[in-house]
Amino acid sequence: MIDEIVENIDKIINELAGITGNRLSIINGKYDFTEYGPIFEENAKLILDKYASMGDKDNAVIAKCIVQIILAEIYYQKNDCYDSLIMVNSALAFLEEEGNEEIWIVGRFFQMCIMIVTGQVSAIYPLVDGMETRIYKNGNKELIGNYEALRAWCALYDNARDIIDSWMINNAPNEYGEMRLSDSFAYMVKARIYYMQERYMACGTLLKYLIKLLENNNRYMELCEAYMLMAMVLYTDKHTQEALEYFEKSLEIAANRKFVRLLADEGEAMYMLARNYKRKESVKDEFLNTIIKASKEMALMYPQYLKKHKDSSPKFTEKEIEILRLLADKRNNKEIAEFLDNTPNTIKHHLKNIYGKLGVNSRTEAVEVATKEHII
Repeated sequence: MIDEIVENIDKIINELAGITGNRLSIINGKYDFTEYGPIFEENAKLILDKYASMGDKDNAVIAKCIVQIILAEIYYQKNDCYDSLIMVNSALAFLEEEGNEEIWIVGRFFQMCIMIVTGQVSAIYPLVDGMETRIYKNGNKELIGNYEALRAWCALYDNARDIIDSWMINNAPNEYGEMRLSDSFAYMVKARIYYMQERYMACGTLLKYLIKLLENNNRYMELCEAYMLMAMVLYTDKHTQEALEYFEKSLEIAANRKFVRLLADEGEAMYMLARNYKRKESVKDEFLNTIIKASKEMALMYPQYLKKHKDSSPKFTEKEIEILRLLADKRNNKEIAEFLDNTPNTIKHHLKNIYGKLGVNSRTEAVEVATKEHII
């Protein structure tokens, strides 16, 4: 088995372009190493020593970075964040200066995952911003796409609406054309945003398309994630039995390959779903208990994760919304009054109320703020 692992690592060293299969993962990249997790752990030193003794020093360093990030991913998924951080930081110490950008962005991603799990989400944005120059300088469209989706994913943990909305409008992939495996991370982010927006039908439709694509290509780690998200949306939308069936599919893969964090990082939605599954099915399983405990911790740390934004702004009447829409069409008071069958003085009265609620002093400002706040 070790020889098979080493042979596959040798392959990706010689084929560095596309090493990740355009994913934010090596273990689930061009080659699926997820089934080798225990072998990697048991023989990590042997594998690392093998590459340290290589005559070609450049390849030896790259190989070491690859192995370290694979180990970081394995440790992270098992919920061993301490050892994961040691491995990823060791690899990044070299990759920050030079080396393959695809490997580097995977290392950065798992560094961010660990920061989120340890409650440091506010410290992530400087890291994300610092990635921008290198990613865009490289010019790789897939890397740029993953970077933009990664930024939106980070924003979900602190409900940063501006970043999320901007990505959905400008960069999110379209699920109604031909779906590509290389966009799987971005599709998963988009599904989470649909869920957060309570657009359950759109979320379920996207995931059905994605699950079919993943099943046809035997992408087990992503299938585990897609099944999990489908279970979450069905459970929240009160389709409990179907939700538990999808959760069972996800749990089977996760338990077999030790994907604790893949499920637990979804916080409250996963905590409620896993707890309900345990009660309904009368399951006594240590792995499920681990998921419940870890997801509960995330739910308490990020109570607003995947929650629809609670609008604390003043409520607008139907008439005020109509006037705002007509203002956006650049109509004057007389034209608005004629359309709504009111007098110009009535429109002036409504405008005064609108300006007060929005905290503005002009028609232009009113339209700008109302658009930004999704009032119109």
